[in-house]
Amino acid sequence: MVGGCPNGWKSFSGHCYLFVYKRITWMNAGIECHNRGGYLVQVDNSHEERWLTSQLKDEVWLGMNDTQNAGHWRWSNKSIVSYTNWRYSEPNGERSENCGCYCKIPVTGLVSIGMTDLTNNWICLPWIRQCTFTF
Repeated sequence: MVGGCPNGWKSFSGHCYLFVYKRITWMNAGIECHNRGGYLVQVDNSHEERWLTSQLKDEVWLGMNDTQNAGHWRWSNKSIVSYTNWRYSEPNGERSENCGCYCKIPVTGLVSIGMTDLTNNWICLPWIRQCTFTF
């Protein structure tokens, strides 16, 4: 364990994060996180966002989506998105763009993107956000 997190997970500000660099769809990334005991990453503030983006090696899916109600963004754990730092012109209201990601076109930023057939890397959080794993 590193910083109270399982091997392979990174610790920051009392939370554990798993960065997975394997491109799959948003839906499959959510399933993979679930299989690892968590959910797609939720970003709660600018401090956390700055750390996350400083750790990125490539683009990643976030847990935010508006699949249930266009324009009303929620996290994978069903909580309402209260912090955003959308890149200029995002979200742009496209009906097919229902998922959030940190994309690097041309600079890293939060964008809405289609989820059906696009693939990306992803970050998981454990269901219990505090690092309290015991083995």
